[in-house]
Amino acid sequence: MKKTFLSLLVPVLCFAGASPVLAGTTPILPGTGISGSSFGSGSPTGGLYDNMSRTKVFITVEGQTLILGELNQSSLPVLNPLAVNNKAIQEFIFLLTGDKGKFSGNSPEIKTAQTNLVNKLTGLGLDLNEGRPARQLVSALTLLIPFGNDAKPSDTIGVAAVDGTKMYQAITAFNALVTDLANTANGTGAEAAKARTVLNALLQDETFTSISSTLRALRDQLKDRERKEEEKK
Repeated sequence: MKKTFLSLLVPVLCFAGASPVLAGTTPILPGTGISGSSFGSGSPTGGLYDNMSRTKVFITVEGQTLILGELNQSSLPVLNPLAVNNKAIQEFIFLLTGDKGKFSGNSPEIKTAQTNLVNKLTGLGLDLNEGRPARQLVSALTLLIPFGNDAKPSDTIGVAAVDGTKMYQAITAFNALVTDLANTANGTGAEAAKARTVLNALLQDETFTSISSTLRALRDQLKDRERKEEEKK
């Protein structure tokens, strides 16, 4: 199986006048090899989220352990207090783990949470293309940790504690969403002005920044290990 380096675009957007500037951004780079164990492996073809619905990405047991450790020790301790007064963050946590794996993707509760989170994001302005960017992101986030955050990592893709395919799709959907907005914002006219307004709203919204920082933190667990493996060469 082809080894893959999966990067996450989490831009720092600075506004000087009317033009946003992306600093330190890194797009997804499918197909980059790493040595040693494969912490994020698959055979992606690249492109936008719609073209990757059949991509299968497996994260090794060690990689799953790193991600679950980050989620339980760092991300959830930050998210849970925010969720007390933020219903959308509650929905995000619920969708991510299915309430410790109690709910399947077809559960009415999951469908309701998806709708609520999509509505929250479209309310921030992600109603572009009839809300498609928001729906793609929420769909990819759903049950990314399919059996709950206390699940035991497995070397079998069907029962892995971290769904590598979902993680890849969530990162890619997030990248495509932000990149498209930023590219539009760099233009002129009404559409560019709207994109800048949306980007400002996203950067100031607790729910969206919680989603982006959580994705980055989970991804960085693999990225750091990949770097260490590369240094051993």
